[in-house]
Amino acid sequence: MTVQLAELPHPNNFHKYVAFLYIGNCMKSAHSDFVSKETNDYVLIDNDRCLVPDRVAGGHRKLADRLAVILFNKRQVPSLGTQFRKEVESHPAMAPLVLEEDPEIYEEVDGRVSVLVAEYNALCEGNNPDKFDSSLRKVYKTSAITESYLVHGRDYVLAKFADGKVAYLKVVGGEVREDIDGYVFNGGLAELVAYHLDRLLGMGRAAVSAARRLRLDGTVPINGVINVQGEVLEDFSGKRDTLGRYLTESKTTSKSIQWIANQLQKGQHELHHSLNVVVVGKMKSLKDNIELHPQVREFFNHSANVSQLENVGVTRQMLRDLADIFVFDFLIHNPTKERLAMSELRFVSNDNDKAFWPDVSTNVCESILRCPASLQPEGTRASTEKHDACPNIRSNPDVLPSDQFVNCRFTKHIASRLKRFSDKTGPGQMFSSKLRRSLIMNETVDIHSFKSYFGKVDLYEGIGARLDRLANYIKQCMVRFGDGIFI
Repeated sequence: MTVQLAELPHPNNFHKYVAFLYIGNCMKSAHSDFVSKETNDYVLIDNDRCLVPDRVAGGHRKLADRLAVILFNKRQVPSLGTQFRKEVESHPAMAPLVLEEDPEIYEEVDGRVSVLVAEYNALCEGNNPDKFDSSLRKVYKTSAITESYLVHGRDYVLAKFADGKVAYLKVVGGEVREDIDGYVFNGGLAELVAYHLDRLLGMGRAAVSAARRLRLDGTVPINGVINVQGEVLEDFSGKRDTLGRYLTESKTTSKSIQWIANQLQKGQHELHHSLNVVVVGKMKSLKDNIELHPQVREFFNHSANVSQLENVGVTRQMLRDLADIFVFDFLIHNPTKERLAMSELRFVSNDNDKAFWPDVSTNVCESILRCPASLQPEGTRASTEKHDACPNIRSNPDVLPSDQFVNCRFTKHIASRLKRFSDKTGPGQMFSSKLRRSLIMNETVDIHSFKSYFGKVDLYEGIGARLDRLANYIKQCMVRFGDGIFI
């Protein structure tokens, strides 16, 4: 063994080694990198300063930033954190100590993996979602369906594919999203665009989605009708019925199933009906309606620091995920996202069927960014009969304008992505162009043919305007709070 790296300036496994150090948050000193002379590879020893929680990384942050520069400007694999935690939990001697001392390291591992995969896709795969989420999107687009259930009161079919994956087939209707018994129907296209936007920004917080023309040729079975809770209302398991026959011949009184049946299509020379659907992945271990600690609001307003949040069980990775989700909701024009959800160890963005809501008549609804709905205390958001209007934030007459609530926290990753898309006019134009291309090249449904689905605001013009506003907003926050805006 040798630590004289000058003798071996380019070990064979350089990028794999750097990826390990990055994901493991290893705070190695300059003399603790070892190389085997026999194989010309880095070897993993002296790892006692790996899996260091971000809260204690301290002066070693420059090393972590350097690892990111090496990885994301060169080349160089999901939930790793969950798998890792299970491994630790299975070890009787190690589990009590690690789980008690550093419980946040598992979600931090997940966070670094998300960044690593997103950067690899951006730098090496041209932001291609079919490569980013290759296995799932291939299943969603082409795999045979072995089980399916219509869901009473919803616009989707719950489907199981040949490889065991489960997803929602959200049926695509016409130009209008409808409210049927309190649920938004025809939200699949909004979910699809939101997914592409999420992946272009490298957030990885939205479920994998893909458009598909589902041919109902007798190969798609129907196993029954269930309610939202999964309880079986009608069981067809022994009848060997098909989804196509049921939708064309059933006399059901269910409004939701009638709506789906009305979307059936059949060309002049086609033997079988089809449905245009957006397949949306079913998130693992989803927990909905997550309540935030009151100090989270104070943190995003720079009235509390990370240490105070960690004392009440809110980790840095949670704050990073929340910061990204608040930005995401602003970009997809979703002012009503009051509920937060978690999948496995991380906050996620689900139920984006109200994204790009047509009645928001402005390109930019800044209040979504300044005061996210999930951070607003009761009484601060203007009441309105329509959930779709850009909300006004009521000013407190007893507080100076400079002291009013303002969300000024962001991840370094999002700021980096904005710079990557920026030209002289800002990131909006380049990003919108790439989003349009991604949807055209990778989806079977023609988003651009749905002229009124996204309302008076042009889809790409609106997204571009919001990207430009976000970039300027971050600059304003930096003037007020400096580099402390980055988590």
